[in-house]
Amino acid sequence: MFKGVNIKQFLKVAMVICFAVFMLTGCGDDKDSQQNGAFADDSSTVADSHRECWQSGMIDLLYENMGKVAMGMYTRITDGALPLMMIAFALWTVFRLLKFVGSFTEDSPAEIWNEIVRKLFVCLICGLIASSTTQLLWLLNTIVFPIYYAFLELGAAILTSANGEEAFKTGKTAIGVFGESINNSRPLMCSAPAVGKASIENLSFPDGPRTMMDCMICAVNERLTLGYKLSFESMKLPGFMPILIGLFLLICFTFVKLGFVFYLVDSIFRFTMMVTILPVLVMSYAFKQTESWAKTGFKTIINSAALMMFIAVMIAMALLAMEQILSDNSGIFNNGMSFTELSVPFMCLILVGFLILSSIKLAQQVTNSLVGGNSDSAFARRAATLAATIAKGAFKGAWGLISRKKG
Repeated sequence: MFKGVNIKQFLKVAMVICFAVFMLTGCGDDKDSQQNGAFADDSSTVADSHRECWQSGMIDLLYENMGKVAMGMYTRITDGALPLMMIAFALWTVFRLLKFVGSFTEDSPAEIWNEIVRKLFVCLICGLIASSTTQLLWLLNTIVFPIYYAFLELGAAILTSANGEEAFKTGKTAIGVFGESINNSRPLMCSAPAVGKASIENLSFPDGPRTMMDCMICAVNERLTLGYKLSFESMKLPGFMPILIGLFLLICFTFVKLGFVFYLVDSIFRFTMMVTILPVLVMSYAFKQTESWAKTGFKTIINSAALMMFIAVMIAMALLAMEQILSDNSGIFNNGMSFTELSVPFMCLILVGFLILSSIKLAQQVTNSLVGGNSDSAFARRAATLAATIAKGAFKGAWGLISRKKG
């Protein structure tokens, strides 16, 4: 009887169903449930609880500690950078001369010595930069962090322009859905402060990027509130199908909300690792065999900043599409009777759920294509896979229950 049962899948579905049951039973007290149904709570009040930008505190803590680690390592790494560089140059010179002596097709001795002198100059410059904390800080504060900050500032500017400022000014800040008025958005302005400077004395990264990251995280969190409102409004309707759709939207938006944090944590960690080994990347630039290391490190730094920007932009675009669907079809979404079967509102909300789910993956692809590098990581990928598996199991389990009920 139980031979074909997938135990893991069954446990996943059971866990999600238990979560849904506990969540739904806590939506209101018994008196309200008897009078107004199981979902009598005001959906705006419940959804507004998700406005709290708890992610920024986590990112602030990570950013601060990563700055302490990176700046604290510089003094130790730079101590032996110049001697190591000279040893590497000596070995390169030995192999270059052996290649010249053992070959009949090499250039003239004068050209060989010119090449050795040029290599000595490059190695000396790279060694001096890698062995000086002052030069490394100049490189960070002049090139690395301004470029990193530029991507964050651009992403914040796009989020601000996509946040419904014009609608807020004209007073059109509400969307009618299922007979309820859902607040469209609240105005957000991400002002760009001064970049600041990294400091070895204070063991800290500049404050500018952290401020912009906080703004982007809170802006995305603010935009996702509309999805939670739509989910709770759907679950207030009578019947099992609205509950299923509301639960599906709740899982999708929760996945994106948590997934955004996972990718930000991974992005900050990759950026910090590249900043920490910056002396090694500078020294590796001097030799053709290791030059790709420096290029990979620079691409990783740019990729980590661009990924934050593109994730925020893709999520904003997906939510704008959702708002447009709701606004253009307000008559359909206010007809609760057509929501009980496979109707236009049903398919539209399923589309919105998959649209918001695909935004993070699309942001990765765009970042890798336009900027270079690799934004994928085992940590973020496994976290996303776990959330997607739970959502898929919940949807399959609920759909199976509906099929058996109809049969």
